[in-house]
Amino acid sequence: MKRRGQGRGWWSLGLAAVLLAPMLAPAPVAAGPFDYIKKADEEKKRKALVEAKNHADSLVHATDKALAEHGSKVGEDERKAIENAMADLKEALKSDDADVITAKTNTLSQASMKLGEAMYKQSQGGGDGGPTGGAGTGSDAKDDVVDAEFTEVDDDKKNKKSA
Repeated sequence: MKRRGQGRGWWSLGLAAVLLAPMLAPAPVAAGPFDYIKKADEEKKRKALVEAKNHADSLVHATDKALAEHGSKVGEDERKAIENAMADLKEALKSDDADVITAKTNTLSQASMKLGEAMYKQSQGGGDGGPTGGAGTGSDAKDDVVDAEFTEVDDDKKNKKSA
């Protein structure tokens, strides 16, 4: 009588070990039940940092451009204050502290308001000789304009009410 199941030798044991090894291996330690809260807080901080850096970078770019174009319209002290605030903000951008970046952004924003005011005053007061102001014909035509309010009256509605 022949025995069954013999003659396969090490191959059958090797195959079983390979197939069963992942099931017998210890399970990885599951993350704590509140790890998602920690990760959400980290993501909020990271998002705040990225937004602060983006806002600061765009403010530095806009202020630098405005200072190059209209820097002569502000006093030397105000120009130096704007340049110092820009330099401080550029240094703060190298760090990863959102609070410091936000504070320096606010400082530059306050300093650059003087430049904005000077640009606004120049555009309001100096518009007569600019490209929009003509040789006198545009201002004369402007004086003849009369603002008036009107309401549209429908004759059909009037006739229906009186009938």
